[in-house]
Amino acid sequence: MEDLMTQEPAGMVSRADVLARGPVPLARAVLVDADEVWRVGLRLLLQEAGVVRVIDEARHGHAVLDTLRREVPELVLIDPGPARDRPLEIVQQLMAASEGTHVVLVAQSLPDDIVVEAVRLGVQGILMKGCDARSVLEAVSTTLRGHCALDPATTTAVVRTVRAPEAPPDRFTARELEVLELVARGLSNRLVGRALFITEATVKFHLRNIMDKLGVRRRAEVVGVALREGLVPTGEVEPVSLRS
Repeated sequence: MEDLMTQEPAGMVSRADVLARGPVPLARAVLVDADEVWRVGLRLLLQEAGVVRVIDEARHGHAVLDTLRREVPELVLIDPGPARDRPLEIVQQLMAASEGTHVVLVAQSLPDDIVVEAVRLGVQGILMKGCDARSVLEAVSTTLRGHCALDPATTTAVVRTVRAPEAPPDRFTARELEVLELVARGLSNRLVGRALFITEATVKFHLRNIMDKLGVRRRAEVVGVALREGLVPTGEVEPVSLRS
């Protein structure tokens, strides 16, 4: 976003301007960004436009999970963090904690694979922080109407992937394969979480996705299908050194 804290009032987008396409109810929003200055600027922009009411904000997503479960806000705007930190894991947790909440990613930059995976997960909007105030407000309005809001760079990333049939997306994400291998070894959800340094709730989220992709509903079926399709080794595996 372009200097939200220093924009002249004349450059602000009025509520009437944002709602020109029809009425949008005042929605509850949660903001997540490690950059406090940027987060404050975003809050002021949204409140000035009168489109949403910010009910919570934090530096990281884990801090607002309770708010999402309790309040089920209509909107979460989150900077998921750098790609090396597996940014979509916290996004998945937020979406699982509050299924009725629209999630919009607002980041400095995102690799194409993260963009495409986010869209597959059901993220409703993706914006780059270089966009202007009007773009942010239009994206919020569009998202609250139940539509997707993607900035041009994000749309280009999605189109590139769609037009690349020679490199189709993997059936499972890297994290899902890690979970699948440990489940096949007989580890409980808790021990899988300890091995991968993720929460038990995140393990359950990945396991549900794995079951959906395999078309099964029981843990034993997951292991059977995974072994039959060669998704995990059938031979002896090294024991995992975790105490139960």
